[in-house]
Amino acid sequence: EGAGVLQVLKGSFPPGAASSAVLLMAQSTLHPANAFYSLLQLKCIQMKLYHVFIYTLEGMPSLEEWIPYLKKKKIRKICLMPFMLVAGNHVMYDMAGAAEESHRVILERQGFAVECYIHGIGENEGIQKIFQARSEENWQKLQMDEVVQSI
Repeated sequence: EGAGVLQVLKGSFPPGAASSAVLLMAQSTLHPANAFYSLLQLKCIQMKLYHVFIYTLEGMPSLEEWIPYLKKKKIRKICLMPFMLVAGNHVMYDMAGAAEESHRVILERQGFAVECYIHGIGENEGIQKIFQARSEENWQKLQMDEVVQSI
């Protein structure tokens, strides 16, 4: 599933250049499902999206964990993008805001040129189609469960 989502989203990514990176900001959770982000990072590698990195707001991997790696790779330009359905408060303030603790400001203080993409993935037509297909599949499963339970 992650590969399908990345395949759809990669059209929104700026072209990969040796000195640039895309950082996808995801929501973090204490739930074991947070491990999905590591699998998504692996999918980026498998898809040869070597300039795309996943990080979470307050969990793992964090933005701070990527900074030394980005510096080691001599990355100079970063595009911050949300890996969230909507570009709400987390995107406007935590990712792209002007406050000292915003991710944009943190990265700029570290010497990176930062561009922010202020669109949730829910705006992407391909993502909408994936959601629609999954909703229809789940509806069919619910209908089948009702049929089985009535027998």
